[in-house]
Amino acid sequence: QANLKVLWENALPIKGTESVKQLLILGSRVYVVSDKDYILSLNRDNGKIVFAKTFKPAGLLAGGFKLYGDELIYVSGSRLIQIDAELGTERSMTDLGFGVTCPAARNNAFFYVAGVNYRLHVLRADDKVQIFEVSADNDSMITSVLADEAFVLFATSAGNIICMKPHNSTRLWQFDAFDAIAGPVVRDWASLYFASKDTNVYRLDMVGLPEQRRLVW
Repeated sequence: QANLKVLWENALPIKGTESVKQLLILGSRVYVVSDKDYILSLNRDNGKIVFAKTFKPAGLLAGGFKLYGDELIYVSGSRLIQIDAELGTERSMTDLGFGVTCPAARNNAFFYVAGVNYRLHVLRADDKVQIFEVSADNDSMITSVLADEAFVLFATSAGNIICMKPHNSTRLWQFDAFDAIAGPVVRDWASLYFASKDTNVYRLDMVGLPEQRRLVW
């Protein structure tokens, strides 16, 4: 009824004992991550495999990855890995000294990494030296991080959305849902979308970026 049609199909070369854990569209690629942390990059227009690799030792929990510019930022166990998004080659690897809980974020100056110690660690982008760290007032686990040049935002297992300045710990605003934030916070221009374990999906608009916020629905 919707006049949908299949444009391409790819039988993924993963083992029968594996399953797909994560499926992301980042730029011109589709990235598939198996539950064994085998990563495939597909051309989103024709489904052809660009590269397929495993970037971590077996047995470590992966925090996931994001696209920034022309590279993938991948966190696994206590490692922060920068990967060429086109070739799949590793550009750098840094052992952070702590485990991570969700994909890291970055802007032109800093990396923002959520640790298992319930702290958001802010590292200089050029040398990975930690500048400062912050946490929610209730010391809850961080489940999602977003960043750009104007702000950094993180969500928690207690239902908090906290927005702060990108270069110091000055808080701009906080929104509290009734239960834990489930999955990543998604940004579309000035709007933020996220799900909570209270079974609701929320939309917040950042009014007068980024100093204010308004619950739309």
